[in-house]
Amino acid sequence: NWLLHRRVVAAAVDAVFWSVVPVAAAVVAAPVTLLLGVVRTAAEVGRVVGCIRSEVHVSERARMAVVVTGCDSGFGRAVALALSRRGYTVFAGCLFPGARQPLQAEAAAGRIPAGGEVRA
Repeated sequence: NWLLHRRVVAAAVDAVFWSVVPVAAAVVAAPVTLLLGVVRTAAEVGRVVGCIRSEVHVSERARMAVVVTGCDSGFGRAVALALSRRGYTVFAGCLFPGARQPLQAEAAAGRIPAGGEVRA
């Protein structure tokens, strides 16, 4: 009787274990995978920004120009301002003509020149 009881309990524990463990592993694995993706992306961005900082000497930046599109707001605006503060001349592409004046006022002196309208 004890041996039979032991086998039944062992089978029940085994069944519960193999039902719960894969679900728990999936619940843990999904956020960990997402976090690893975010960390890898952040490392790649850091590597690219590090290349920008190390490849071009500060004295050479004044002679260089960069074209950035989407400078009305958001990421394009932030990139244009960051590059102008680092000494690059930035040709900022704005969709709306009125967006360029505030961008020029906020940028480093003379680093975002007044631009004309470009049409395709």
